[in-house]
Amino acid sequence: MLLSAPGGPGASWYGNAHDPISGLIYASLILAQLALARRFRRDPGWRARRPWLLAGAAATGLLLIAYAAAVTGPAAAILQRAAVTLPQAAVAPSRPGSCGAPADSVRSDSVGKASRKKGQRRQGAGQSRADFELRHSFARLEANPSPALAAHAWGGGSKPEHAAIPTWPDDSAGDRFFNTRGTADAAEAPPIVGATLPAPEEMAATSELWVVATNALVRAVVLDGLTVYHPAVSTVIALLEPVVKQELAYYADETTWDEYPESDVPLRLLGDEVLMDATWAIAGDDSLASVLALLERRLDTAFDTPGRPASLTGRAAAEALIRAFPDHFECRAPGDEACLERLRATGRTSSNPLCDLVRDKVIAPEDALPVGLTILAALADLARTSAFSVLDAST
Repeated sequence: MLLSAPGGPGASWYGNAHDPISGLIYASLILAQLALARRFRRDPGWRARRPWLLAGAAATGLLLIAYAAAVTGPAAAILQRAAVTLPQAAVAPSRPGSCGAPADSVRSDSVGKASRKKGQRRQGAGQSRADFELRHSFARLEANPSPALAAHAWGGGSKPEHAAIPTWPDDSAGDRFFNTRGTADAAEAPPIVGATLPAPEEMAATSELWVVATNALVRAVVLDGLTVYHPAVSTVIALLEPVVKQELAYYADETTWDEYPESDVPLRLLGDEVLMDATWAIAGDDSLASVLALLERRLDTAFDTPGRPASLTGRAAAEALIRAFPDHFECRAPGDEACLERLRATGRTSSNPLCDLVRDKVIAPEDALPVGLTILAALADLARTSAFSVLDAST
């Protein structure tokens, strides 16, 4: 029925409101299926349903497009009903109670366990109240993953105190370095010293915790003045090591990336984002050849520690940074193209310098995080200047 037909009285306000509200509901039919598909990829018990949900979302979208193209056509009613029925069919087998034990039996068992645990705590046995609350926080996080809840659990149930971000004159190297999204995220992350860390199995299973852990490591070496050898930093690196090795295995086999939470993995966050923004802050408008020479010297000093592999040199790390740099930022200084051509002739890049260092066997997979943090700390020290160019500040 046309609510604004020629010669008619026109649609009422609620008739006009019907269309945008319907549009939101139609969009939710697609988003609900995508949200479930995202959640199911982390759960082996439900992962088999993910392709059906993705297919349902795509089919719903096509039906809605066809409906929107001819809302007054003869097939409009059929298309609309099919578009609202298909998502219900796709989501219905995923509703609570569709598998597993009856709700009553689950509730009864949970109450019994809770009573036993309360009795143990009164007698001084079993978990402490703090341990109980901590495990409860991580259980909530597993049921409803979110970065905010991950930070809350990581902080032992309290809101983390933000780190102070140093300020520098506008357009200086310090301003460029400390005024990035990565630094802001690091400042909001919980401090590593005194953190309530998740168990290894909780860390391995929850990508939101990977983000919190990576941001906390960046905070530690950039804003809190800790080194990669600090016990608290080393502990978090060890917790992330299995995740990093799995990430590197996926880099080696790109066909599996569609099943992996790419945006949440530690090396992508540290290498593709934080280190590339840091390299941009150091480079400024200077030529890449001049910045490369400076980075080689500074990183050689940063790597001058007992037990480092002979292959890990300032030159290898600096070249990996600069080789990946144009995949993220435009290079326009005189001589940049010649510098990049020389570097491309000596090696290829995945756009992530840390993955490249592992691929080229400069470092071992377990060293990717500590080496990346060491590089970042060296770049942060180099950027602590009010000069526009780090080349001026270092002379």
